[in-house]
Amino acid sequence: MKLAVLGATGRTGLHLVQQALEEGHGVTAIVRTPDKMTTTHDNLKVIEGDIMSPESLKEHFVGCDAVMSCLGGGMKNPTLYSESIVHIVAAMREAGVKRLVAMSSWGSFSDPNDRGPFIVEWILRPLFLGAVLDNMAVMETYLRDEAQDIDYTTVRPAGLKDGPKTDKEIFHQERNFVGGTNSMMLRSDVARFMLQCLTKDEFIKKWIAIGVKS
Repeated sequence: MKLAVLGATGRTGLHLVQQALEEGHGVTAIVRTPDKMTTTHDNLKVIEGDIMSPESLKEHFVGCDAVMSCLGGGMKNPTLYSESIVHIVAAMREAGVKRLVAMSSWGSFSDPNDRGPFIVEWILRPLFLGAVLDNMAVMETYLRDEAQDIDYTTVRPAGLKDGPKTDKEIFHQERNFVGGTNSMMLRSDVARFMLQCLTKDEFIKKWIAIGVKS
């Protein structure tokens, strides 16, 4: 496949780019600072682009089979998700690309009927990440309500840590978290699952939480 990757120089995005290349995909990495791309490959094109400009994105989406987003603004830019998704979808429509796989998080929705782990619900959300998680929910809601012409999947991983990918089974549920799994997982395994989504029609138009067991 030919993939356009957003957030390609981030800590998860780099894993996704590397694994996509290992699997034989062609990758166009659309980044803010091309010098931060540490991977080189004949099938990798690194482009400076603006995620807030559909015109900037459209020309690089043309001919792609899917758009993969590992964008993350963190607490410094908590509205990145809701602001960028509108432009990403607009560019996809203009370019004729329908498949989108985007990274979200456990706990993006605060659901009193489906409480997540204590650390997410009572520490991270109220004290640190509430604005970020709420904005991820705005992104996901936009895709559900305003982008039914897009074959999207949002991937909701547990907390993220670094390390080489494993062959562990990745458990998934269509909910806010995955019961019985660890509260942390490897960014490299998140990238592995995101690439698997490209061949899983059952994940289309779904919000999928993922996790691993020890």
